[in-house]
Amino acid sequence: MRPRNAREREVIALYGQMIDLSKAQKQWMAKEVVEKRIYTNGKKCWCTDCGGEWNEKIEGEWAVCPHCGVKAKVHQGRHTVYRDYHYAQFFHIYKGWQVIRYIIVKWECKKGGKPKIEWNNIFQKWCQPGKPMITIGCGLGVLYGWRAIPYSLPATPLTVKPNHSYYYSEWMKHHTYPRMSLLPVYVKSIGKHPDFAELDVSAPTLLGDIFGCPYLERLWKEKRWEELMEMHHYTDELNRYWPSVKVALRHGYKPEHWGSYFEHLKALRYLHYDMRSPRYVAPPDFGELHDLVMRQYRNKVDALQKRRDDARALRLALAAEEDARQREEDAKKAVKSFAKWIAKFEGLEIADDDIIITPLMTIQAFKDEGNAMHHCVFSNAYYKKADCLILSARNRVGDERVETIEVNTNTFTITQSMGAYNRPTEKHNEICNLVKKAMPKIQRMVAAS
Repeated sequence: MRPRNAREREVIALYGQMIDLSKAQKQWMAKEVVEKRIYTNGKKCWCTDCGGEWNEKIEGEWAVCPHCGVKAKVHQGRHTVYRDYHYAQFFHIYKGWQVIRYIIVKWECKKGGKPKIEWNNIFQKWCQPGKPMITIGCGLGVLYGWRAIPYSLPATPLTVKPNHSYYYSEWMKHHTYPRMSLLPVYVKSIGKHPDFAELDVSAPTLLGDIFGCPYLERLWKEKRWEELMEMHHYTDELNRYWPSVKVALRHGYKPEHWGSYFEHLKALRYLHYDMRSPRYVAPPDFGELHDLVMRQYRNKVDALQKRRDDARALRLALAAEEDARQREEDAKKAVKSFAKWIAKFEGLEIADDDIIITPLMTIQAFKDEGNAMHHCVFSNAYYKKADCLILSARNRVGDERVETIEVNTNTFTITQSMGAYNRPTEKHNEICNLVKKAMPKIQRMVAAS
């Protein structure tokens, strides 16, 4: 998503200037974030931290690798490759912003080989006190092997994302880098090294949502937990309508149902009411005013939708009219082109004692032939086909239709010859032989033009 305002453009610019993780941070991810294991099949063992192998019968749940000295949990199995993904959380201060940085770590180690580690920025939360949080992240929905990884592992540029749960950290288990850098305003409220698990709230929710909204921050400082838990779901609405909410709170007004109240404010903004007037944002009788405003809002929305529907119906009607006109022009061109083409075969007649074969000279003749023989010579518009001559074979006695023949006037061969319902008749071979004998004559007619 492209940056929509100055703050988002600033975040994208600053993100491009941030330095990579330090050597100490990368070493911490390799040692503390990645899970260490020792696989054993009963007699032989190997370590996923260094790939080293040795012979030992392990009976306990934990063991120490004799090669690298790591203590790891023992897993039974004949695995030869270990691959896993983990997440790490870092706190930075950058150009006046509080940045919460999330890294995906991929660890891969083969039995007897050296381990490989990869990491990538998957999303970042940029926070400022009293202002909405901005999320930047990479793509979602990439799968690696047997385990679903919700973010792209190859390095991709981060772009602006919505502040919804897909780009939050509640769903994933992550490790937090112990050396935190927090803005002084946050340190005053939660300390230098807060334990977010003990606070029972994630870092993005606390620093970005709660401390990003003055009203929620006040609830936090006043320890009004029940109201805070209810209101932090309306962070976007509070930031969008905060001037109006501030006027309402200043006049001692507190909505009973915040969801309905925000719908009311949305309707007021749509109808261009004064969003800072206590008369509208802090009404003494909310129900009556709400019904009036929502009725006006609904009428205006319905009127707008009706105009849109009428405009769409008009566009469809004009398109249908243009389509019909185009079809009519195409039909006229097809008739004219067919008349010019079929004129070459005026007077063509192929006959013997039983059969008379003549070309279909008009489009109506195609229609009559298709209806009588129950095939697609008319519905598939064979009169529009290039290098195609359609002949109709009839019995000399009774003038009964027998077969319809298609002749390719480019190769001068019979493409098909079918009777009723696309089935060959008893006279099929006789008809084909007659047409083949007359093929030089057809060839002369085509060449004569």
